[in-house]
Amino acid sequence: MKRRPVLYIVNFLLPIWFFMCLDVASLFISEKGGEKLSFKVTVMLSVMVLQLILNDILPSTSNKIPLTATYITTIFALMLLSLLETILVMHLMEKDSRSQENGETDCRTAKDFDRNKDLPTAHKGNKG
Repeated sequence: MKRRPVLYIVNFLLPIWFFMCLDVASLFISEKGGEKLSFKVTVMLSVMVLQLILNDILPSTSNKIPLTATYITTIFALMLLSLLETILVMHLMEKDSRSQENGETDCRTAKDFDRNKDLPTAHKGNKG
């Protein structure tokens, strides 16, 4: 029985690499609609399904952890970090937008006070 490395590359390494590229490409999705978070979760679930399928296909060894399992676990950990980063960025953006809404209301109120002080003076100058 001879192992063919091309099968490992085509059935294992390339799909995982494509999922990793999809995860990196998700950085360009807008945060406003919430599609980014659901897309990242979908990619992570796809990697888990692929891992379950490959668990049945690839031979297992009981002596030590296979290199393929280490590889897929590392990729999954990187995707998990990316997902946590996305959650953190979305939380910070929401917090910033709330503080800007409150800050703009205060600035407009201060400008309105300045405009109200100037209006009677300008109005008196136009009448007189």
